[in-house]
Amino acid sequence: MDCSSSLTWIKCLQDAKLWICAIPKKGYRLQGGIEDVDPDDYDLIYFILEEDHYLTMDPGLVHFVLSLTDSVTQGGHFYNSEAFEKTMGARRNEHFYGHLNTNAAHPSNEWILHTLVIVYYQELLAQETS
Repeated sequence: MDCSSSLTWIKCLQDAKLWICAIPKKGYRLQGGIEDVDPDDYDLIYFILEEDHYLTMDPGLVHFVLSLTDSVTQGGHFYNSEAFEKTMGARRNEHFYGHLNTNAAHPSNEWILHTLVIVYYQELLAQETS
C-alpha cells in the first residue's frame, strides 16, 4: 500500500512491469496487515507499463508490482485537490498501520499536510474578517 498520502506517478523507462491495483469494493477505510485482508473485498485492475508509458495512482492504493523483464521505472509523488479526501485517509492509515502495510514511510508528508491545513485555515479566517 502506498501510504504516502499523495498521488504517485510512475514512468517506465525501459522494458515492462505489471502493475496490479486493488480497488476496495466498500471504499477506502483503515486497515491493518495483509493477513487481515479478504481478497473478495477488492476489484483487481491490471496495467502493463511499457516503455514511455505513465501511470498515476490515488493515495493509499493497495498495489503490487511484478517485473516482466529487467525493467527500469522512475516516479514520484504529488498532491491534487480533487483527491484530498483520499489523501487524508491515506495519512490516517499510515499513522495507525504504516508499520504493517507499507514498504516505505513518508514522515515529511505529515509536515506538508500540516502546512496545507494551516494555510487553508488562515485563508478561511481572512475571508471571515473581510
